[in-house]
Amino acid sequence: MLTNIKSFFNIFPVMKQVITRFPVSFFLILTLTCISLLLVHKIEIISKDIIGYVYLIMGFGAVAHVSFKLFVESKNWSLRKYSVGLLIVTVIVIFYSIMLYDKLPSASVLFFSLALGASWMFSPYISRTSNEGSVWYFNYQTGVAIFFAAIAAIVFGGGISLLLLSVGYLFEIKIPSILYGDIWIVTWGVLFTSYVLSNISKTFDYEDESCGFPKGISFIANYILVPLMVAYIAVLYAYFIKIILQWELPKGNLGWMISAFGIIGIATKLIAYPISQTGTKFMILFDKYFYYSLILPVIMLFIVIFIRINEYGITEQRYAVVLLGVLFSLIIIFAIIKKEQFHIKHVPMIIAVLALLASYGPWSGVELSLNSQLQRFELLLNKYERFEDGKAVRSNRDVSFEDRKALSSIADYLVRNKWRKKQVIPLFESILTNQDQTEINTNTSSGRKILALLNVEYVGYWRKSIRKEKTQLFSYRNHHNLKKKMVDVSGYDFIGRQQLYLYNKNEVTQQFSFKRNQEYKNVQSILNKNILDINIGNEYKFKFNLNALINDLRKQGVKTITKENADQLTLNQTSPDQKVKVKIIIEQLNGNIVKEGVNKCKSLKYILMFDFKD
Repeated sequence: MLTNIKSFFNIFPVMKQVITRFPVSFFLILTLTCISLLLVHKIEIISKDIIGYVYLIMGFGAVAHVSFKLFVESKNWSLRKYSVGLLIVTVIVIFYSIMLYDKLPSASVLFFSLALGASWMFSPYISRTSNEGSVWYFNYQTGVAIFFAAIAAIVFGGGISLLLLSVGYLFEIKIPSILYGDIWIVTWGVLFTSYVLSNISKTFDYEDESCGFPKGISFIANYILVPLMVAYIAVLYAYFIKIILQWELPKGNLGWMISAFGIIGIATKLIAYPISQTGTKFMILFDKYFYYSLILPVIMLFIVIFIRINEYGITEQRYAVVLLGVLFSLIIIFAIIKKEQFHIKHVPMIIAVLALLASYGPWSGVELSLNSQLQRFELLLNKYERFEDGKAVRSNRDVSFEDRKALSSIADYLVRNKWRKKQVIPLFESILTNQDQTEINTNTSSGRKILALLNVEYVGYWRKSIRKEKTQLFSYRNHHNLKKKMVDVSGYDFIGRQQLYLYNKNEVTQQFSFKRNQEYKNVQSILNKNILDINIGNEYKFKFNLNALINDLRKQGVKTITKENADQLTLNQTSPDQKVKVKIIIEQLNGNIVKEGVNKCKSLKYILMFDFKD
């Protein structure tokens, strides 16, 4: 076994065993390792457009083919049956990989990975009448193999890296940093995988006396895990009594607490199976009554999560909580009502089936969540006359703080990955330009951009109430950013950018200088409340009243800066002697509305341009 770390260095006999038993999985992992090494060295043998598909297909394929081979071994299939089954499994993996890749990053990939991982636990026992001890011992051996292979990989990879680092330091040799990447790719891709696969048991049936339970794990299960679970049960039930007595709705985080309780409890029952009847009194009572104690928490779990879904719609996280509730319910039903037919292998089976269903299809977590949030988004837009004939439109109608916050949260959700953006963009085609679409696809603040298109002020999730809200008069970022857009500077001698932040101050000042006709000129920018002063030495002084500008925009119902109103944020002044012209292009202006007609600027970002006439 892998408990002997020294065996880690005897890699070639191990690889031979793996190639003989799991040729397809080993080939896929080896190919992925080679591709990763080439990519690290910037050698592209595969187009960037398909590299993601290759990684998913080969990664999923390697795991799936191990499960399939274990099933084949347990059934003693002929080569012909094995070949046909291998083809079917390969087609399924390719299909799922292609379908799920477009949704990256998303919960679908995690669900499918969970389904494949869980299949290792029961694939040799799908139609095999083995005792529960055999299933437990087989999975125990596999878990130990993974654990010690990981330790050995860390020891080996870390040791080689430290050796190279020492050689470089002592002999003053420059070790290329890319070499460390090669070491860890090979360590995890080849060595770790080889030792895990080589230690998957070839025996599927054991006598009860051969399924030994390690004393260390027995101590942890008897004196740590079970007492903690009993205490957790007491705390949860005390809280449930409090809810009933006070007749108040349970808190939202209760769902995750119950989920954690269920997961840890079921895992504890599975881990401690061999000593469930020979352990401490707590262990025996826990094993006998745990599933009964899970009934009320599961009921509360569904109540909590459906309250959240009713208020805020479905998301992948809430979908996962519902899925856990279904998992717990099925296990309780089978373990209590169908106790005689319930087998330890049924737990990973149920997990795999639910995870597979959740990974793809109209009922999947990703699809249901997107449709739910789109429906909420459309209802809120329709409420404020911003949705017509299935398309989003602009409007100057005020939106309440609560609904702005909800729209902001949904907008952030809808643009979190490329697949969601692809589904959302058609809603905005009537008000979306090609440049807007490019910005949404490339910008991390696309949620703000979407609301700006709708003339809705963005509200951050951290803002608790309108009284605490720092009313953002304008929320338009980097429209004039020189990295993205050219600014016409014809007729001007100098251009620069400034940012002034007042926050709790009454006044903020910035100074800079530039050289003209062999003479340095000092420029002072002062932001005092709503007045921006631009002074060029003692000769020329310019004053810009931002309060008047803000009031004018507010009268027009403008809440965000867009291409249509950006010209109003361009301010020009000329000195009385006509020798100096100043142009200011405001990029961002933030502040609070003190009262009607009175505003307090907090920060200002702008482009400043000068033109001098001799």
